[in-house]
Amino acid sequence: DVNRRYQIFEKPTHKIKLGEIFEFMRYRFEDTKYSVDIKENNTRPIAIERTSETHILQLRKNKPTILWMSLANSEFSVFTPLYTNLDTIPNEYKKVTLDFDETSAYWKFRAVSTLASTNRERYGKLVRDTYKALETKWINNVKNMDKEYEEGFKMPEVASKIFANISKEAMDTADELFKTLIRNMSVDIINDSKKYGKDIE
Repeated sequence: DVNRRYQIFEKPTHKIKLGEIFEFMRYRFEDTKYSVDIKENNTRPIAIERTSETHILQLRKNKPTILWMSLANSEFSVFTPLYTNLDTIPNEYKKVTLDFDETSAYWKFRAVSTLASTNRERYGKLVRDTYKALETKWINNVKNMDKEYEEGFKMPEVASKIFANISKEAMDTADELFKTLIRNMSVDIINDSKKYGKDIE
């Protein structure tokens, strides 16, 4: 409600689901007069292109804490679950560089995010829908993830193995999205060049 002043702490009107929090972190006020898609608006959205990463901690009673982590711009990235006691992470997550590196998890997600943001309707919707399906799958699989973790005596190595499998699925999905977006953009550029001729370089 854009006409209401909110307190710092508010009791929610319903139990908040993980998927709702993910979507909130992608929010750009699209359904309000403050939408950043309106050119004259200078509103700063929650999801901004220059976000490096987003963390959401899921605190659970008598269960281990899960960190849901999104690399790059959360609007067009995926939240992956990991237990907070893991002791190793995949090599793709260890790379720190200011230059594009296709073997880096951060740059994989950043590349997809950059392409998706060029046309939110044509490219961004595909990315968001694909990642949302992946997140829903992981949310629904938390019980099985917990079972594997507990059967492995909650060891850091087990937590690391679980995250390695999830992160591989996330990065493989990012690779496929990147290829699809490049293909779609290439087709669009060719079609536009035929339509507008010399106006398109």
